[in-house]
Amino acid sequence: MKLISTSILVAGLFVFSDITFGHGTETHAAESQAVEQTDVTSPASDISAGDQLEEAPKFLRGDQSDGELESEPETHNVQSMAEMPVMEANPDPVSRLGEALEDFTFDDFPTLHPMVVHVPVIMIPMALLFGLMGVFITHRHLVALAVAFALTGVLGGYVAAFPMHPHTRGLPEAALVTLQQHDFFAYSTLGMTAFSVVVGAITLLQPNLITRGLLVVTLLLASVGVSVTAHYGGTLTYVHGVGVNGNYLDAH
Repeated sequence: MKLISTSILVAGLFVFSDITFGHGTETHAAESQAVEQTDVTSPASDISAGDQLEEAPKFLRGDQSDGELESEPETHNVQSMAEMPVMEANPDPVSRLGEALEDFTFDDFPTLHPMVVHVPVIMIPMALLFGLMGVFITHRHLVALAVAFALTGVLGGYVAAFPMHPHTRGLPEAALVTLQQHDFFAYSTLGMTAFSVVVGAITLLQPNLITRGLLVVTLLLASVGVSVTAHYGGTLTYVHGVGVNGNYLDAH
């Protein structure tokens, strides 16, 4: 039994090191060369203030000639209200669902990374919760649940990190640094979570305080790692604008 546990532990170390450091071929150095961005200007910016004033209704321009200052706003509002479409009070939810499904297409998304990246964010802390419960309540099913959640987190993290890893281009220097931090913690978290699955398997074979404690420690490190990874991912989106309207992403 000890030989089996030792073999599983050694295999887990190899899995951890391979996943953590095996992504070295993914480099973003070339992406630091910013692509020339086309300035987006509003069509309204090409219109002078005088032209805008001329095109505005008389009651907005302050033109009080012909006594139209008071009559035109009222007429304008009445006509606008008459032309407004009447919204259905209780739209059929089945019809709305059918229309939404008809309009849905995966081509609308430059990357499917956001659809799966939340799986490890949820599953790994849940695994930690059951692992902690398994320390104080010595039931094997709690450890089994912790392993199941951790394994689901590994699978979701793998899909998010490899098949659905976003392909970026033209990143500014600050965003590139943040992306490198995001990738480092993401792959480290993936490796640590995979290692915790191995530790969980050992715990199921030899349930004792040491193995349960080691499981909690590995899941705690994985939970901290996925939290930091999510922080850098949010920074990329909400601070640097990566992925917003498809910015800096190649569709794949």
